[in-house]
Amino acid sequence: YGAIIGGWMHAAPLATRYLNAVTERYRGARGVAAGRIDPRVVPVLVRTADDRGSPSSRRRLLEPAVAAVPELGWLRLNLAAAFLAEGRGAEAETELRRGLAGSVDDDVRSSILVQLALAAGWESEPGRRMAEEALALTGNIAAQASAIVGLASR
Repeated sequence: YGAIIGGWMHAAPLATRYLNAVTERYRGARGVAAGRIDPRVVPVLVRTADDRGSPSSRRRLLEPAVAAVPELGWLRLNLAAAFLAEGRGAEAETELRRGLAGSVDDDVRSSILVQLALAAGWESEPGRRMAEEALALTGNIAAQASAIVGLASR
């Protein structure tokens, strides 16, 4: 059982990044069609969703995009990932919390909640609460699977 959980915890971020890279194209097109997203932001979503490039290059792409469309939670989630990869955990958490506060999309909210639960630690009360909140949403399936495994590993 422990090996299965360990394997999932290693594979989940890779699966999540791949899923995000594929779905960003759809989200971007849908957002542009609805007039919610500046078309110039879509390539930034796609190029930064799968961790291509160095963390600092992803961050440099994302910071102006977040400034242009601050309410787009996926941008903040991707920026938080870049900050984490640079070892800047406090800034990553700030971006995650801003993304959570500004997002109404369950897919985005569940992904952000799982990242915050992971940062807090699955065994902590805040981590457990955020993981359970992510599971209560009809959100990102990879995030929900991570929350289930995280809660089971407590």
